[in-house]
Amino acid sequence: MEKGMFLPSMSSLVGIRSENGFEFATGPSLSASGLSFVFALGYNYTKGDLNLPINIAFVPDKQGPRNSGLSDIMNASDYFDQVRMRNTGYRLTLSVGFNLRQSK
Repeated sequence: MEKGMFLPSMSSLVGIRSENGFEFATGPSLSASGLSFVFALGYNYTKGDLNLPINIAFVPDKQGPRNSGLSDIMNASDYFDQVRMRNTGYRLTLSVGFNLRQSK
């Protein structure tokens, strides 16, 4: 936000929830900066049949080529000396949801 950039992403998480409500999940995250992993940790509040999961998801910083690797290979004698690296930055997300359990 401080750089005025918009970076939408899509994540798919698979995780576990303990009997006392703690949750952990991990999975891939796809954004305009590339593919990375996302890790989530949270707690599921239960009130009757209502579940209120609150999670914090974290995507670690990674480096990747700024320009197309193919164009650098075509013009360079040593590919690794020519590729310019950039940091994608850490991303942190807070998610709050709700759902109802089926009554038995």
